[in-house]
Amino acid sequence: MLILLINRTINTWRARRLSSLWCRGPLAFISAVLATAASAYQLTTWSKGKTQTALDGKLALTVDASTEWTWGLRSPVAWAEYMKFHEAVTWIEELYTYWYFNTGAQLSFTKSDGTILFLFGVRPYLNIMDIAFAEMMLMYWQKESEHCWYGGWWMEFMYLFVDIDVATRECKVGTHDYLMKDGKFKCFTSVYSVAEVYYKPLTKIARYNEGRYDWGWNTCQDYPAFKMHDTEVRSITEALESVQDATSDEMNDAQPEE
Repeated sequence: MLILLINRTINTWRARRLSSLWCRGPLAFISAVLATAASAYQLTTWSKGKTQTALDGKLALTVDASTEWTWGLRSPVAWAEYMKFHEAVTWIEELYTYWYFNTGAQLSFTKSDGTILFLFGVRPYLNIMDIAFAEMMLMYWQKESEHCWYGGWWMEFMYLFVDIDVATRECKVGTHDYLMKDGKFKCFTSVYSVAEVYYKPLTKIARYNEGRYDWGWNTCQDYPAFKMHDTEVRSITEALESVQDATSDEMNDAQPEE
């Protein structure tokens, strides 16, 4: 059912949305991006959770699952990825759609007043699809006072990731407070998370593709230090056709043999 929905969705985008916009040129596509405003629009959502307790509620096991499918405009500002540490800053505007399925299991031990003494959580989640139909990026190298512009697209389908969370008790005291005012150690709970400790592609649909649009204002392809994206011009419609072919193969493989 999931594969069938992906197939129908991609076919609709190719036939209606992308082709009509590109026939009008890049400016029409950019206008469509700006017209979405800064909010995301929810297409579907579902969630469910359950908690089991023991030892008068001090020991708790919580399991949950949720899914959400949205589209909208992302506007992250962050350090550039896949480049040297803090080499450059990026400001990105993306017209996107994102569909995920999250699960989680969390075991915690608390005091009677609710203070967490220990917590361990595992969060497997499936990125069903994450597509940036149009990504417009400004990259700035702060040390060199250089900048470039990038316009392209990227897509990720059917990747399973696992994150972990750990909460422990930590204690600290201020040096001045300890030496001059007989300060005492104060203890508190800290939560640490590690993202993507495990990942695995699922089905033939799984893939990551990206490409640059042949827009005249693109300049990042002229900067060898730019490593955040591939700068080769590629067609997003051909990439979607490839995904659609893979979903058709999965559907055929799922059919019972006669």
